[in-house]
Amino acid sequence: IQPNVPLILCFDFNTNPTTLLLAQSYQGFLSVKKEYSFKNSSTEATIKAFIEDFIGIKSSLNLIIRGDAAGNNRSSNTGRSDYHYVKEALDHYGFNYKMEVPRANPAIVDRVKYFNSWLQPFVGKHKIEIDPSCTDLIRDLGFPICRSSRPPTRGSLPFCSVRWRRCRDRSTCASTRARPGCRRTRATCIWAGPGA
Repeated sequence: IQPNVPLILCFDFNTNPTTLLLAQSYQGFLSVKKEYSFKNSSTEATIKAFIEDFIGIKSSLNLIIRGDAAGNNRSSNTGRSDYHYVKEALDHYGFNYKMEVPRANPAIVDRVKYFNSWLQPFVGKHKIEIDPSCTDLIRDLGFPICRSSRPPTRGSLPFCSVRWRRCRDRSTCASTRARPGCRRTRATCIWAGPGA
């Protein structure tokens, strides 16, 4: 992990598996450093595993929390969201973090196209590297995407590479596509802003 570069935590809240990818973004390049991919697990167990691994260097870390916007939804069982548990654990152990989770997810096709441009851009070289220890992610990148399902660890990766933001002036953005990467999803205009 590069010192003085924010560490991005990218969550995808499936139950089988719950996924957390750790990445760093610098000079227009994304480096995936570590994965947590637990079958039949929970958000609490996943963030606990991260804390156990990094509690010793927490004072030198600046975390950015990104991931699936569905994690903001409250559970019918507990009345709390997945991100509630993430924030609660990080606060309890004194980690410094900033939340960058979108209110709504962009359309899957937009996330896939944008992320694919990082893997193999039309012009230039790839903008991503993946540590060989991320075996589930590497395996999942070999699967084609179909409408009914997607490989579990790949689901959180597009959230690492970019900060998805809501446009402030939806009428201008939707009509002219003035912002690069602008996408209209239902009644929400979302664009891919620069990463950390």
